[in-house]
Amino acid sequence: MSGAGVDAAGRARRVRLTVGVLLGGISLLLGLFVRQFVGPERLDPRWLHDHGAVLFDTPRPLARQQLQDQDGDAFDGSGFAGRWNVLFFGFTHCPDVCPTTLALLAEVAARLPADAALAPRFWLVTVDPERDTPALLAPYVRHFDPRFGTLGGDPQAVQRFAAALSVPFARRDLPAGGYTMDHSANLLLIDPLGRFAGFVTPPLERERLVRLLAVLGRHAPR
Repeated sequence: MSGAGVDAAGRARRVRLTVGVLLGGISLLLGLFVRQFVGPERLDPRWLHDHGAVLFDTPRPLARQQLQDQDGDAFDGSGFAGRWNVLFFGFTHCPDVCPTTLALLAEVAARLPADAALAPRFWLVTVDPERDTPALLAPYVRHFDPRFGTLGGDPQAVQRFAAALSVPFARRDLPAGGYTMDHSANLLLIDPLGRFAGFVTPPLERERLVRLLAVLGRHAPR
């Protein structure tokens, strides 16, 4: 073989070696990412913090609920099972935070994987159950996304559910008459076993939520 041929063969071997090293490095980094953020034991708290989320070391079991869904059917909490659930507490007469948040969640839902087994459920839990009947709640949330559900019903049952999730809210009378509701803007996370698993704090950003919920969808809780 000529000197030129030997040089060409050597260069080809070096290219193959370099490509192999790069591919190996990419595989290692991907493996570390999956192990660190989607490992079987827990999600990395630093990554969660960067995405505005907190997951409890031990998810909190929830008592059987006595709520109503958007169709007026009884909801005892078993409907949370099987998938992650994202809850937002708000009300249909809310002038700004609620429609803005629901519009954002609709954008997030549209960008998540289409696999129904991994996609979270989204719920609006009313903090104004005296006005927010299922007949009002259903078309309200479906304006944002027809897949969204709602929870409401007896005011005391709603209060108990909110207390179990550490969500404060209160009625505030308006000077000109009528009233509004002051409430938390956090998102609450219910895991596929129906337990209170954590929360997401504002500011809520679309891309961060998409990444967070996509990772949670691949994380099997224990």
